[in-house]
Amino acid sequence: MASEGGDEYIILSKFGSNTTHLLTGVQDISFSQNAQEESVMLLGADHTDYNITGPTTTNLTFSKVFANDDIVDSTLTGQRLSGAFVYGDRAMVFDFSFIVGYSISANIGDVPRLQCSINVLGDLSGDSSNGNLSHVQDHFLKPALKETPMELIPQTGINITYDKSTTLDQVQSFSLSRAFPWDPYYSIGSLGPAQAVLNGPISEEVSIDFEVEDYIFENKTGYNSSAPGASTIRNSNEISLSISSTTGLLKTYTVNNHRLVSENISTRVSDTPIASLTYRGIRS
Repeated sequence: MASEGGDEYIILSKFGSNTTHLLTGVQDISFSQNAQEESVMLLGADHTDYNITGPTTTNLTFSKVFANDDIVDSTLTGQRLSGAFVYGDRAMVFDFSFIVGYSISANIGDVPRLQCSINVLGDLSGDSSNGNLSHVQDHFLKPALKETPMELIPQTGINITYDKSTTLDQVQSFSLSRAFPWDPYYSIGSLGPAQAVLNGPISEEVSIDFEVEDYIFENKTGYNSSAPGASTIRNSNEISLSISSTTGLLKTYTVNNHRLVSENISTRVSDTPIASLTYRGIRS
């Protein structure tokens, strides 16, 4: 679903804040609801009944062009959110929601992209006064801050550095994903959650693709950070990932103490081999 030049857009804000954010470059949006229930066989009955095992959760997912000041990546994670999705002359307002995961992908010759997943635990309103388009325009759209989309990444616009010393050459792409383990808590007789907390650390995964000429696999013990002789790309305390444009540095991410969990090399006839490495760890 294209948002630019159309009448579909999404707005997010921290709960209770007067500042709203209009997401820029949204490519597609989807809402899904799943009932949590289990089947129960009743004694003496010839049919199966169902018990509700938990509240229905709405999941909102969207993908967008990554922005220099991307609000998902910089401000809204770890926060209770409210927001609105406007489509045509209608609007859907949601409350008590949290970002449960997002990923950033960067490829040379293209603009970086972001994918985001939000769980809506509270009200999802399309027919009440809160879902009225004029209400959304007054409370969400008019005060909204707009993001600035990133530029195309040039051929040398992605840089990967290990332990501030070893740099990968010919990097083609990388992705960084984060997952947030939000758990809601409900009061007896309540239809909505009383609160939600982060139960556990934020997990991260980094994938890197780069061209190679004489790449070889090491002994499997190289996956162990304590193994003697493991190379820097397999035994690194810090990995720095940066995105640059023709005018300068745009974004830098640093991950620490992530372990190598996957290694792959692929090639085609008359083409340069591509090595793919995946690291996993906890956000520090």
